[in-house]
Amino acid sequence: MMIRMIVKDGWSSGEEEGDTQEEYQEYRPLWEFWVPGVLLPCVGCLGLMGNTISIFILSRPQMKSSINCLLIGLASFDLILILTSILMFGLPSIHTHCVLTGGESALAFYYQQIFPYITPVVFPVRQIFPYITTVVFPVRQKFPYITPVV
Repeated sequence: MMIRMIVKDGWSSGEEEGDTQEEYQEYRPLWEFWVPGVLLPCVGCLGLMGNTISIFILSRPQMKSSINCLLIGLASFDLILILTSILMFGLPSIHTHCVLTGGESALAFYYQQIFPYITPVVFPVRQIFPYITTVVFPVRQKFPYITPVV
């Protein structure tokens, strides 16, 4: 099933003031719904379960070591990364598919009221914190007199 959608980008073509260039794009359900809307949440749920089990096992008293603390930190930030990926890519893909195929979307409130406000904050944070965990904290333990700016 192919659906044609019009994308107006507001780009002036130079002929007249206020003209917008219309571009037709094919909506491909395989790449725009099934992969980010169905496959990403399914694999993401497996990742959430696996990281939760890893954190549970690595936080046992018998498993106390500095490398396990780093692994717990990485697994917890991986949990955040997976959850935000589902929220930023999976749910909007499902909403877009429902709207373009003429159905009613139960995610309209999320897509219109929550998604525009969390994306500019969550995306940079989820990319930076795992690197801070793996670089800054070991440097602080090796050189205790250095205080990071973070």
